Amino acid sequence: MEGVRSHWLAATGQPPRLITDGQGDRTRCVVQGRRGIDDAIAVVQRRLVEGARSGMRHLPLQAGGGVDSSVHDLGRVLRGEVDLDRCLRLARVLMALDEAACMRQRLRLRLTQAPAGEAPDDAWVAIRLASLPWPLPDGRAPGCDPAIVRRLASGDLASAVALAARRLRVAGIRCPVAAAPGDAVLARRYAAALAFPISRESASHLADRLHPAAPKENPA
Repeated sequence: MEGVRSHWLAATGQPPRLITDGQGDRTRCVVQGRRGIDDAIAVVQRRLVEGARSGMRHLPLQAGGGVDSSVHDLGRVLRGEVDLDRCLRLARVLMALDEAACMRQRLRLRLTQAPAGEAPDDAWVAIRLASLPWPLPDGRAPGCDPAIVRRLASGDLASAVALAARRLRVAGIRCPVAAAPGDAVLARRYAAALAFPISRESASHLADRLHPAAPKENPA
């Protein structure tokens, strides 16, 4: 499956490519460049569509090496402290770079780690764990129900969290929240934050925060 670059309009201004899904042509270019939160949600929804076509039960959206999001940064997204309009515009510029040429010239992004802040609450942790692109390192695999993202995008936070908690329980992860209060603005931030992938290590820490995995038995 191609990376997320295909969902942005090329910097050259060329029209987006079209694909056929049996119901007519639909564009893979879903980022409109108007509102960052809408664009982030559109990317998540598009990845779910493409994952379903490939028979995946996960959200196929994962970070490249060393550029995953920290949970503290995502906490800022959820609190509305991140300018998503500017963030998505910057993403388009960075994706216009020729990755192979950058590697040949030994160009590297120097990322400065932001100071630690307030971590996301358990409700969003449940959403994040129910939307991973791969099973957890300990083998627990909640999978992803696209209905969770649809509920968030429509502003229905409570039922989205309830669905996520249900999937986690089926996967053997006890979730301390079955629902969560919040308005439509927060629900859409929950969905937009899924566009910023976390690492396997971060996912494992979040899962252990809700329900630590059982220790493996040492062979006799």
